[in-house]
Amino acid sequence: MQDYEIIRRKFLIEKKSQSQITKKMKIYRNTVAKYVNIQVAQLFH
Repeated sequence: MQDYEIIRRKFLIEKKSQSQITKKMKIYRNTVAKYVNIQVAQLFH
């Protein structure tokens, strides 16, 4: 499973915060923020 899908599931379904995802996956918060912002933008199209 790609990071994008994992982040999307954790943020939208499991209701984890961006900082929780960052700590758990050991990736930069900018990466998480970018993926979350892409997801939110897609919801409104």
